[in-house]
Amino acid sequence: MKMKFISLFFVVGLFSAYSQITVTGGAKVFIGKETLVYSSNDVTVTNHADNKVTNRGNIRIASGTLKLDDKNKPEKFILDYTETPVTGQNPIIDYGQLIINESKAVDGKITVRKKLRSANDDYAYFGTPFNGFTHTDFEDAVGAKELEFVCGLFAVNNNCKGSAKWNLHPIFVWNNDRFRSDPFQENSVFIPGKYHVIRKNQVKDKTDNTKAVDFTRIFSFTGTPYVAGIPPIGTSINAITFPKRVKDGYEIGINHPKKGKNEYGIYYYTYLNDPFASALQTTYDQNTDNETLNTARFADGLLYLTNPYTSNIDISKLVDYDKVIGVGSEGRISQKATAKSRTVQLFFATTSPGSGAIGDIVKYIPPMTNFFIKVKGTYDNFEVANLDLFGSSNIQTFTRSSLIDEFGSGGSTVAQKPAGAKAAKSVNTEPDRYQVNLKLNSGDVLYGNTYVAAGPDLPTGTANEAEARNNDNIIEATSIYTIHEAQTGGIAPGYEDSKLYINVINTDAAKVAVPVGVNVIEEDKGKEFVFTSDLRFNQVPLSESNFDNPNAKFYFHDKKANKVKEIDTDFSYAVTLNESTNDRFEIFWSESTMGNEEDIQALKGLTTIYKSGNEYKVRFDKSWKKAEVTVFSILGQLISSQKSIDAQQDYLLPVHNSSSLYVVVIVNELTGEKITKKIVK
Repeated sequence: MKMKFISLFFVVGLFSAYSQITVTGGAKVFIGKETLVYSSNDVTVTNHADNKVTNRGNIRIASGTLKLDDKNKPEKFILDYTETPVTGQNPIIDYGQLIINESKAVDGKITVRKKLRSANDDYAYFGTPFNGFTHTDFEDAVGAKELEFVCGLFAVNNNCKGSAKWNLHPIFVWNNDRFRSDPFQENSVFIPGKYHVIRKNQVKDKTDNTKAVDFTRIFSFTGTPYVAGIPPIGTSINAITFPKRVKDGYEIGINHPKKGKNEYGIYYYTYLNDPFASALQTTYDQNTDNETLNTARFADGLLYLTNPYTSNIDISKLVDYDKVIGVGSEGRISQKATAKSRTVQLFFATTSPGSGAIGDIVKYIPPMTNFFIKVKGTYDNFEVANLDLFGSSNIQTFTRSSLIDEFGSGGSTVAQKPAGAKAAKSVNTEPDRYQVNLKLNSGDVLYGNTYVAAGPDLPTGTANEAEARNNDNIIEATSIYTIHEAQTGGIAPGYEDSKLYINVINTDAAKVAVPVGVNVIEEDKGKEFVFTSDLRFNQVPLSESNFDNPNAKFYFHDKKANKVKEIDTDFSYAVTLNESTNDRFEIFWSESTMGNEEDIQALKGLTTIYKSGNEYKVRFDKSWKKAEVTVFSILGQLISSQKSIDAQQDYLLPVHNSSSLYVVVIVNELTGEKITKKIVK
């Protein structure tokens, strides 16, 4: 069956098997987001001036060929990319995807519209989904004048060793085997899957070579899509292997002597970074000894890659999650044209087989997006031998995370908590994870986020591989992070400079405070900042006020203002910051809403309930004057209701009958603020 599309229309469903899709006669086809077009035969765009396919949805060619009759006009088949602004969050990203299952099933070129991720004002990340993509193709895509490649390769023409010319070279490609960046060569091609770094100031605008190309724009990249099973041009078709260090250690930075350099004369400590080696106090620098690096397994089992396809890839099909320590993606989030950007890493971290993920859900990597992956084991015995990134299309998927669209929306889509989440524990052997994602906002700008997770098997006061550090240059922008906590709470001695993206504590460690740091750059000082949060039970985002377990609570403490607030899905705390701080704010966990008298002293400024002997009392926020307290039984029966209570004194609750659960409603009579608490006897 051949289907001819004669006019502009929306494709709204799933095409049946054995269909052949042909665009002819001046048709303009638009495929909307969340729409799937499936063909088990050819997809053809014939040579006509007005023919065009613009895809913001998903196209799968199961066994046919993608044919583009007009080879010189690749804009005939476009995978489109759009951004939708969201107040107080990163923009929601939509992008078209294409999966071609059969090898060598492309005849012609397509266009992928894409915004490149950036590290900062100096660097951008790039990876190609095309076979045979050259530096000339890159120049055309970004509107750059001809690039000048000034550095040769090591052992070939390394004229940049120890030379200022190194800073003039425009493009570098990461060498996983040697843990170094090699200068991209003019006579080479971009290899799909390789991790490339663009030095922005060396990519000059074609129309004005005194200015660098504007890398905040959406670019149109053109080429022949890479298809799984085809040997990428420029290399052989091999699975990616994890490098094994030689024992004399010259080749890899971890075994170098202190102040070691790579073959280009660049100090390893100036660029190597392993956010999952969180046992380190700081980064790998000239003062870090090899014993510390080896203990932390710094850089062991770490690969830097880029998605080589025109669709998302599923990390769980690329590697067994139980053998992964963490997955991340570097990049800068620009909130507004006038706002300072921050460098972020978004990742999950795992602790042991079956323990589940902590942090952002980075299971699906978008097209042309860089990512890094760290696996378990040591350099001479990795649990994962290789990654089959190129051999099969099975890792390709149209599925996207409900939490992160191209790592952009940052939780704008909140799923409903499944009914009976705790009951599902009978078939779920993973330990529970109570997670809070604390975000820092000002106006409509999101400046960053940080995670704290509590679980029965997670350690408190110990650096561990369930935790992950922020990118080292987070201090260049206004940002938020946590700090390694001591077992008794507060900053752990020796870890004052640690800046964690993911921090964990044990659920038995009640009231242990996790320090929250905020870096405020000069231009943001004096702004009103607002802390907000997302809660998750395991990896399920909550839409209700708190966890199913009424005794599972996170609290936010402003020590300077002497205020404590429970963190729920409606949590918001505003404060004006005139300077950076790492000792003003903290998060602590309490598995009980009713502590003893000593515990309740930690809750100054919070209206809450505590247990004193066999009695239950309400302690009011010190700013309250008069309160109304109403008590109901589990069946909704009114037990008591009292108004005009002196809020400067603790109030004894009348909960002496046989009921095992009570609901207490507490109202500030002056402001109308209402708080609901449960008592489980």
